[in-house]
Amino acid sequence: MAMPSKTEALLEAIEHRLAEISTRQHALAVERARLVEHVTPLRLGVVSPELALAQLRAHGIALRGVTAAWVAVRASRGVVLESVIRPRAKVTPLPAARSETA
Repeated sequence: MAMPSKTEALLEAIEHRLAEISTRQHALAVERARLVEHVTPLRLGVVSPELALAQLRAHGIALRGVTAAWVAVRASRGVVLESVIRPRAKVTPLPAARSETA
């Protein structure tokens, strides 16, 4: 094999490997975007953990060991906190200032 043909074969192999890596990176980026899309409402408290897991399963994403941990955490909770709207303080108006002109 001549030197130029070895170089060409090596360049082709490198280009092929870079294309494979690029394809994998793209697939991982798409999966990460999908996960972030589902995690954001969970972080904000808009979605329950169970619903988030169900949505991920619907998209074909399975998280290992997560359900068992959440069930244990759920069972240990005693009281569910609720948001309470505080009543506004009643403000009494000050008596009007009398201007004394002499």
